[in-house]
This record gives sequence, structure tokens and C-alpha cells, in this order.
Amino acid sequence: MHISERAIRRPVTVMMGVLIVLILGIMSLTRIPIDLYPKIEIPTIAVITSYSGVGPEEMENLVTKPVEQAVASVAGIKSITSTSREGSSMVIVEFSYGTDLDKAVTEVTQKVERAKRSLPDDVDSPTVARMDPNSTAVLTLAVSADMGADQLKSYVQDQMAPSLERVNGVASVTVSGGLDREIKIVVDQAKLEQYGISISDISSQLKSQNLDSSGGNITEGGVSYTVRSLGKFKSVDDIRKVSIPLKDGSRIFLEELALIQDGFKEASIENTMNKQTTVTMSIMKQSGTNTVAVVDELYAEIDKQRASMPQSMSVMALSDQSSFIRASIDTLVHDTLIGGVLAILIILLFLKSASNTVIIATAIPISVISTFTLMYFADMSINIMSLGGLTLGIGMIVDDAIVVLENIHRHRETGLSIKESAVKGTKEVAMPVIAATLTTVAVFFPIVFVEGVTAQLFRDLGVTVSFSLLASLIVSLTVTPMLTSKWTRSHKKETLKAAAHGVKSKESRGLAMYRRILNWSLHHRKSVLAIGLASLVAGVGLIPFIGSEFMPTSDQGQINVSISMPNGTELEKTREAVTQAEAILATIPEVKTIFTALGSTNATRGNSASTSAGSFLLILSDKSERQRTTAEVTDEIRQKLNRFPGARLRVSEAGGTTLPGMGGGGGGSFGGAAPISYAIRGNDEDTLKEVAEGLTAAISEVPGVREADNNLEESRPEIQVKLDRVRAADLGVTQSLISSTIQTALRDQVATKYETAGTEVDVTLSLGDGQVSSMQEIGNLLLTTPKGELIQIKDVADVVMANGPQAIQRYNQTRVVNVTASTAPGQDLGTVTASIDQVLATYPMPPGYTLEKQGQNQQMDESTKSMLIAFGLAIVLVYIILAAQFESVVYPLSIMLSVPLSIFGATFSLWVTGRPVSVPAFIGLILLAGLVVRNAIVLIDFTNILRREGMSRTEALLTAGPVRLRPILMTTFCTVLALLPLALGLGEGAESQAPMATVVIGGLLFSTMLTLVVIPVVYAILDDMTVRLKKTVRITLPFRKPKTVGIEK
Repeated sequence: MHISERAIRRPVTVMMGVLIVLILGIMSLTRIPIDLYPKIEIPTIAVITSYSGVGPEEMENLVTKPVEQAVASVAGIKSITSTSREGSSMVIVEFSYGTDLDKAVTEVTQKVERAKRSLPDDVDSPTVARMDPNSTAVLTLAVSADMGADQLKSYVQDQMAPSLERVNGVASVTVSGGLDREIKIVVDQAKLEQYGISISDISSQLKSQNLDSSGGNITEGGVSYTVRSLGKFKSVDDIRKVSIPLKDGSRIFLEELALIQDGFKEASIENTMNKQTTVTMSIMKQSGTNTVAVVDELYAEIDKQRASMPQSMSVMALSDQSSFIRASIDTLVHDTLIGGVLAILIILLFLKSASNTVIIATAIPISVISTFTLMYFADMSINIMSLGGLTLGIGMIVDDAIVVLENIHRHRETGLSIKESAVKGTKEVAMPVIAATLTTVAVFFPIVFVEGVTAQLFRDLGVTVSFSLLASLIVSLTVTPMLTSKWTRSHKKETLKAAAHGVKSKESRGLAMYRRILNWSLHHRKSVLAIGLASLVAGVGLIPFIGSEFMPTSDQGQINVSISMPNGTELEKTREAVTQAEAILATIPEVKTIFTALGSTNATRGNSASTSAGSFLLILSDKSERQRTTAEVTDEIRQKLNRFPGARLRVSEAGGTTLPGMGGGGGGSFGGAAPISYAIRGNDEDTLKEVAEGLTAAISEVPGVREADNNLEESRPEIQVKLDRVRAADLGVTQSLISSTIQTALRDQVATKYETAGTEVDVTLSLGDGQVSSMQEIGNLLLTTPKGELIQIKDVADVVMANGPQAIQRYNQTRVVNVTASTAPGQDLGTVTASIDQVLATYPMPPGYTLEKQGQNQQMDESTKSMLIAFGLAIVLVYIILAAQFESVVYPLSIMLSVPLSIFGATFSLWVTGRPVSVPAFIGLILLAGLVVRNAIVLIDFTNILRREGMSRTEALLTAGPVRLRPILMTTFCTVLALLPLALGLGEGAESQAPMATVVIGGLLFSTMLTLVVIPVVYAILDDMTVRLKKTVRITLPFRKPKTVGIEK
């Protein structure tokens, strides 16, 4: 018994099944996390090593190279990137996708442990850690008030941050800006020399005398007492009275050697918002938690705190992932609802029956809600990709129900009862409906062969489309015939009238016209084939005029600006430049809020402190309130701020394409996420610099290029203290002792912590300004050997003047410099990259130096190749399914012709809308491969049925075409109108889905027009070829008389 027959006989069972699905779906929907993108897994491991006081070149040779060589032997490595800076080394190991990261971490840890034998003895132990690309701040808050910077920082740290950290789902809260309390001990160098004391002696005494320790237990009178020695500082006076032992056995108080100041640390980064001092909080969420829910709870906690906040205090969100997620999700939900309503109106327009429209429309909520159940058990999240898949599927969901219902009514018209019509009509189209659904689902399987971020990004979209279509298939074979048999019984006349459209009924003008066109086409095959071939050539020929990009940018209304002055620029000089830049930015009408970070290259992260750097985060007015896009405002800012001599300016859209792993590999983070990036690899620093500067100049001349730059950091003059290892070994002096002594002399060194009111205050040592101001004075700094002898640095080291790099970048164990650039507004990445490649083809590269494409242009090239392979595999899978359905290797060829016929519509729609070819557009093209054949399947399958009933081929084609015209047009228009809101690209986050919807609409419309004419012609041609081939086979093969076999045998 067919499944539809069982459904018709047991309607209550079917309805109970639907009810269970709806309940599970609604419960699942409340438990599915909400995020912007699917979780992106990038198998990357970092090895971080600290070696205090060691310069970049020494770090490279002593630490970075040995670590690189050790980890390079681990299997599955894609690239090794490293950065060597003063006192630190970071080696980033990126593995191929699909690598077992747990196993990789274990292997890397083992290799690093072995490499420690070749590292210097006094280097810190290397740390091996995973790098999570999803670990970005979900909320960054700026807090300002009419109070001192120290009071503001203290309030935020002590009152606000701890309560926010307790919010469910929060991983950490990082506070930056403001002033921190500090007990500063300014030591007199002359007195140190007078008493024969080194600054390290003072540091060790501060540590040893600021301790509470347990001495054990004693029992007296039957009671056990714990004996504790209390020595921790209770006040600043305790620090002043710390006694320092002298060599003659006497002691001296610290206050006699130094000035003890209770004040604040010098602010390395100054945060202001609209010229008011602020403190920022960057809040990270735990992995796998619901971003929107976490941020909502954070806002609820802040609202609770407002009652106790000072009246002048304001809290503003600088960056809020949830707002863009919420807006993007709302846009997709809106587009889905509008698309669903338009699809239902199309059904009503064609069927002119409310009951039939309701029967078909029930497929939408049942399929969508059941998809939420499958998403929950598949551990997926609601994001712009998964919800975009539902929006794509909303128009296709009703396709199966339309075909089934239309065929039921066709049989009803012949005089069968409604139950007989429901059973027979559903059985007749069950296989083509199944085949049509499977072809659409199958096209997403090749995406698993696409590597990188692209596959992970669009896997959710493919899964949700597949889930919804499979659910709609089940609905069309069970719920649709069941409802038809129940709801149309009392509406026989209306139903017959609405369904009467077959050959025996009076043809409408439209059907008669289509029949005449089809008849002409069957008698003018060459002309029809020429039209089809011309459309294919025109579609392919349009591709160079469209342009290409990796991913469409989203206009999030935020801009990052960083200004780096020449190295060594004093903070006050940088402040002047930042103040001038802020005044210029304030004149731009779209800029609503200006957040400034003096001393930092990133306004919201608060890292990379430097006296020569300043940065801004600009928050623009709402998208609906401004005439220009963020990209256009960004370009104006570049032009207006290009006025500071010697400064390096970088302006970029914040969050425009900030997908995890968006950029190419290599070269460090500088070139990773840049639209255009090239890595120059070689060993000689001077040659690298010469090539990089020449290449930067050449790229900057290419039309459409903005902000051509490189990550060469200006070398700075430095005084180098080179340890004489032989003399140092004799005296027992280590590199770390020299480094700590120099650091203490030139900058504050934390000697111990002073606990007060539940907080810890740094107690720092310093020689004070001006006490060490020359090379000679550095050489005269005192050291205490392990034997207690007092020596000077110049006794164990040479102090010389030299120039040195600030950082050394390496890629795959070779030095590298990245040259990067952005594109101008209105310029697509593919066209600009092609122009740059022409310039680079003739650019002279020194022997032994290589140029490698990276960044988004590399990702675009890799994704294009992978997508073309996936498209080819999708076509093969569709053909296999069709061959199995028709039990023929010939007839599917006529159906497959729908795919190339759709190419012109796809490319033409992109060209008309001005949208470049991108990864979403490729996904739309792959989806078309399974979508456009659905109409041809229905047409050819019915043609074969008529031929089996005795009709000639031409008569069957002329009959099947008009009969199947209405369901074909209905399914096409339902899909097109359902996708129309998505294709318009209106609303937050809609830019990422618009190219995909545009390709599907254009390709489907054009393919449908040609399918109704070209496919029958090709079917007839292939049928003639098959007949001729069979005749040829009969003539060439020898005639064999069948053998007769006796009954006994």
C-alpha cells in the first residue's frame, strides 16, 4: 500500500504526527542558539615564548627558529607563521582542514618539549595554546562619568566588571583605560653606589619582607594553635620602613635610599569618547553559548546597576555583536515571511480556490518548524546562513505540493472520486516529485569537497535547505493528498472548474499560444537549438563584465582609523596629531560618535601600546539616516586625513567582512584579512625592504587601489647590550639578571604587590627620570653576583650603538614582508587583482625571492576553483539521480540541458544588479543545477506516461506541455517571488545573501522560458538518435534465432 493511500485512510494518525512535529519544532526553536555565523573551526596552534630583554634578531635566532624547526615535522601542517619582537616570540602553526586538533596539540607540545634543550637556559618555558577564531568580544562598553580617571577605573574594576563576569555565558571581562593606583619607589642611583647596593637587592628585600607564612602548630592547654608569621605590608609606611642589609652588617631603611610615592601609573593608553575620558570593558562569551542571550543578560545586569551608579555615569556600547545579529535575523525573518506570503498569493492567483491554496500553504509551516527540530538535533545555530537556507527553501517547499495537488485534480476531472483521484494522482507523480527533491538536495553534497571557511560557512545553508525540502516531500506525499480528500469533497463543482485545464477542456488563449509556439519549435529544431546555444554563449560572455569578489561586504556603520607617527615620536606630538584628526573627523556629517584611543593602534582592543600611535572607532548614523555607504565615508576619511607628514594611516570598515579565517595565511595578522595581500619571501632584510617598497609603489599606481602599504616597521636606533658569555659565566651572571637590571633602571619594574581593601596595588621600582641617560651610565649600572660581589654591567657586557628592527615576520621558516591594499568604492576585488597581477608579471624579483598571493584575493582564487569542482560534481549527481528515475541514460540528457540554459539568466541578473560574482553567487549557481531540472522532470515524465498510453511522440509533447504549463509556472513564480525580498538586499546583513538569491531568480526565470520550448525539442532529437542507433545495432549485429528447449530440459 502506497504511503499516500495510508495517509488518506488514517487522517487522524497523520494529524497527530503533524502535531508531534510542530510541538518538537517549537520546543527546539526555543533552545537553538543564535549567532551571526556558523561556528568556524580553523585548526591553528600558537607557541608563545618570552625571553625578557632580548631583541627581535636574537629572539629569531635563539628561540623562533628552533621552535619552527621542531614543529615543522608534525603531520598535516599547512603553514608556519612567526613574529619575533623584543622579549617575545610567537609561532603560529596552521593545519589543513579536517586535522584532529587534539592530536596536533599533543604532537606540537611534545616537539616543543624536545626543542627546549636547544633554547637558552634562562628563557621562559614555551606555552602551547589553541587559537579560537570565534573568540572575539561580543560586547565592548565605554563608561564615562564626571570623576577622576582613577576613580572611574576603580569603580568599573571593582563594581561593574565582577558582576558582569558572573553573568551566565560570560568567559571574561577585560578593563582598559583610566588610571591605576601605584606605589612607586624612585631610587637614588648615587646612594646605591655610596652604600654598595644594587637595585636587584632592593627588589629581593621587598619580595621577601612582604610575606605571610605559616610556621606550624602548637598545643597548649589542650588547644591546638596555628602559628603564623605576618609580614605583609599594611600601609605605605611599612614599605618606607623596609630594612636593606649592607655589606658591613648594618641596615638602612628604604626611605633613606628612595622616594616612596603613592600615586598612579602613567597611562600608556588614553581612551576618550566625544572628548570625554572613558574606561572600556571588552566582554568575551563562552564557546557555544547564545550570543544574543548573553548580551541581553549583560544589558539586564547593567540596568540593575544603574540604580547605584553615579548620576553622571553613562554606559555606551561601542561594539555589540548582538545588535547586528538581531537586525540580520530580523531582516531574514521579514524576507521569509514576505516571500511566503507572495508564494501563497501566486498559488491563489493560479488556482482561484481558497481551500486548495490552504492545502498547499500548510506545507510551509510544517516543513519550516520540522526543520528547527532537525537543526536542534544536528547541533546547529540560528545564523544568517541557516536562516538564509530557510528563506531560500520557502518558495521551493510548496513545489511538491503544487505538483501533487494539480495532478490529483487532473484525475478528478476525468470522473474519479476524490479519494481515487488523491491516491492515483499522488502515486503517478510520486517518483518525479521524489527525483526533483533529491536533485535539489544532492547538489549540496559536493560542498564537502570545498575546503576552508567557505565549506563551513555554507554547510548550514545546505543542510537547512535539504532539511526543509525533505520535510516538504513527506508533507506532499501524506498531508497534501489527505487534506485534498477531506477538504474538496463538498466543493466538487468549484474544484472541477478550477482544475479544468487539460487537453479535453477548452484551451485558454495563453495555452493555445504556447501550444502553437511548441508546435513550431518541434518543426524548426535547428533554430531552437541555435537560440539555446546563443544564450549559453552570451551568458558565458557576460562573466568578464561582472567582476568578482570573495564575500559581499556588510554595511555595519563602523569605521576603524589608526595613525602611526614615525618611531620615537613623543606622546605629546602624537596627541597633537590625534587631536587634529579628531577635529577633521567631527566635520563628517555621517559620524555620530568618535571613540579615541591615544597610544594604541586599535581603539577597541587597547593593545599595542605605543607613544607614536593613535586610533579611532567611528560610529556612523543609522543606515536609513544617511545617503552614503560606509565604504564611501571610509574613502573620504582616507583623503581628508592624508595630511600628516611621515605618518602611516590605515582606514577600514569595522566588521565589513570579519569572518573568522577570512584572510589568507601567512605573513602574520597584518596581511591576513586584507582584501589584497602579497607575501615577499627571502632572507636578506635589506633586499626584502627594497622589494617591498618598490612593490608597494607599483601597486599604489593601479587604478582602483587604496591604501597600498606594507608591514615593514621602521628600524629604530638602539643601544645594544651584548653579553660576554665567558666573563658572565665566570661571575655567574645571567642574561635575565642584566635584562631585569636595565629594565628597572629605564622603566618601572613591579617588585611586589601591596594588598589593600581587597585589591592589589603594584609596588614598582625605578631609578627616576634622568638618572640613566647615556650609554656610559647604562654600562655603570650595578649588578650583584651570586657570590655577593658588586660589579657593573660593562664588566660582563659590551654596550654599543646600532639600528635594529622592531619585529621580524617569518612565513614557512623564511623572512617575509606583506604588501597589502584595499579596493576603492565601486571597484570589485577580481578586476583590481587582475590589474595588479599584470603589473607583477613584469616586476623584477631578485634571485631566491618569491612572491605569493595571500589575503582575500587568495581565498577568492581557491574558492573559485573549489566551487567549479563542486558545480561539476553537482551536475554529475543530478544526472545519476535522473538516470535512475527514468531508467535511461538518454532522456536525462534532455533534462540536464536546463542547467546550461540557466547560465545566461544567472549572469545577466548579476550584471543588471551590479553585483560581482562571489561565493554566495556560486552557491546560487550550484543550487540552480538541482533546481532548474525540476520543471523538466515533470514535463518529460508526463510525456513518457502519455507515450506509454499510446500517444505518438509529437502528440505527447504537444499534450504534456500545455498540461504541465500551469504547475511549472506556479512552482517557478512561487520560488522567484519568495526569493525576491532576499534578492533586493534591503536591511542589515542582507548583502551576504542577495547575490545567491539574484542568481537563482535570474537563472530560474530564463531557464523556465527555454525549458518549455528547448527541452521538448532536445527530447525529440535524442529520441530520433536513439531510434537510429537501435536500427544500426540491429543491422550490424548478426541475427540469432532463439533456441527451443524441450519441456524435459
